Amino acid sequence: MGQIGDPRAQRARESTSRDRQMVASSADDVVNEILAGLLSRFPMSMVAAIDESAMQVPVPDSLSIADDRKLDSPFDAVLFADRSVIVNLYGQARVNGAATGTVHLAHAGGRAATAYVLDMHISLGVFVVVFIDHVEDESDVVSGWGLPQLPPRLARAHKDGSAEYISIDSALTEILGWRSDELVGRRALEIVHPDDRETAVANWMEMLETPGLGRRVRLRHEHRDGRWIWLEISNHNRLDDPTHVDVVADMVDISEEMAAQDAVQEREQLLHELAQTIPLGLFHSDREGRILFANERLSDILGVERMATTADLVDAIEASERPSVEEAILQTIAGRGGADLELRIGSSDGVRYGALRLRAPEHATSSFSGFIGCVEDVTDAVMMRRRLEVQATFDPLTECRNRSSTLAAMDTMIKELNRQSFVGLAVMYVDLDQFKPINDAYGHAAGDQVLMVVAERLNRGVRAGDIVGRIGGDEFVVICPEVVSPAHALRIGRTITDRLCSTVKVADGEVRVSASVGVAWTDESDLEADVLIDAADAAMYASKRDGKCQPVLAETLSMSAKADRLNASGTSSRSAALPSADSSSASVIV
Repeated sequence: MGQIGDPRAQRARESTSRDRQMVASSADDVVNEILAGLLSRFPMSMVAAIDESAMQVPVPDSLSIADDRKLDSPFDAVLFADRSVIVNLYGQARVNGAATGTVHLAHAGGRAATAYVLDMHISLGVFVVVFIDHVEDESDVVSGWGLPQLPPRLARAHKDGSAEYISIDSALTEILGWRSDELVGRRALEIVHPDDRETAVANWMEMLETPGLGRRVRLRHEHRDGRWIWLEISNHNRLDDPTHVDVVADMVDISEEMAAQDAVQEREQLLHELAQTIPLGLFHSDREGRILFANERLSDILGVERMATTADLVDAIEASERPSVEEAILQTIAGRGGADLELRIGSSDGVRYGALRLRAPEHATSSFSGFIGCVEDVTDAVMMRRRLEVQATFDPLTECRNRSSTLAAMDTMIKELNRQSFVGLAVMYVDLDQFKPINDAYGHAAGDQVLMVVAERLNRGVRAGDIVGRIGGDEFVVICPEVVSPAHALRIGRTITDRLCSTVKVADGEVRVSASVGVAWTDESDLEADVLIDAADAAMYASKRDGKCQPVLAETLSMSAKADRLNASGTSSRSAALPSADSSSASVIV
């Protein structure tokens, strides 16, 4: 790919806007002259136009171009791989006013052609793109405009049936450095790269079987200075033509293209190596669920040797998690954003945890579509998080909830009380009797043993959904949702005292354990948790004073009584109560 001159270079050196305008006008005249010369010399050339953003636009009507020679898009006129050439030429033309390069025409079976991109935005408001088929010698195409001559990219040679050079043009000498007398009489294979010779021979033998144009082949040729130059060769078999009896080889210098491809391959190799060394499982799937790429780490994390489809990936996940993964894949393919999931993964080592991230490309192309995914082994992080959650939620000695999580759970349960029913919430405040003497007589280890046994008995004695918390040294709280009445709450309290008032074995013998239990009940969703705790705590002290190892209820008005009270006084019916000094009868409403 080359550049046609620099007609605008002096514009940057002028100091006044008037001088710049004169230079721009002069440069535009030169570009107009180039276009006129091209259209005059090659009236059958194809013409397209792009704007200053390199977007295709109609060819201006002011150009005298037949409709059948106008192209809707210069990008569609060339092979897909050459679209970048048009973009690069456009960039050069913006700087230099004009640029030229070799492309391959899509409508002509990939035949080589020369593309000229001319900056005519001053006179026409567009960049004009002209496509010209290869000619024997293009050197005079741009002659007469006083512009620097570009390095040739197209060359031609004539060979005999044994692939010996009969003649070469000057362009091949410029491309490879060999003079005509140095190549004529030599077999072409002599300057072909050793690694490409087998391909060269196969292509030549195939071409000899049929007259006419043979299949294109890309081969490295030795430059006179020892470098290797990539040439794309189209051999035209004219051996059966008595007027020629030769093979015409049209050669295109594709060194820049191959260098770009090598750079892309190097980047792809680097990305591949990075994908294999990164500590994440990576994969790319098409829209049909076929996995097009997966690194080795993905198999290590999921415990599956080979995955051909996303169904294999889903099967590696715990069964209960699979529906959410399948839904996430469908949502990603449908373009409804990505997905971030934390999943349990089944493996021979037991359950592990993975963070799955799915993303669809923002701008899908024919070469890249579907979605990409990443799986990270987060087992250690999940375990650490759960250990921290346990430490923040549970008492390490008894494995009951700690004070803060107990009060938080109670507050949530109070707010969830159903105002439309009579179902309420009960709280049992449990305090061990004579616990300090046990510590004094048998030691703190025995005291800890008693606390653990008490916690175990409490947990075994409550219903599913009830919460047992340790809120002090020898104080426990039991929260019981869905308790229909104060009487129901008191029955639960009796069950608890029956379980606790018993003996516990310790290292040096056996100790008698009893507990005082205060019971509070409410169906008031606006009540503060501390109020309910205080009511149960006061009832617990009444039970301790009574000394009978029996629960005491912080009495609450019955629903029917509360309804009567509401009708009589207009006050709220929802309440919790504190016991009076005589806990068997009187109560104080809170």
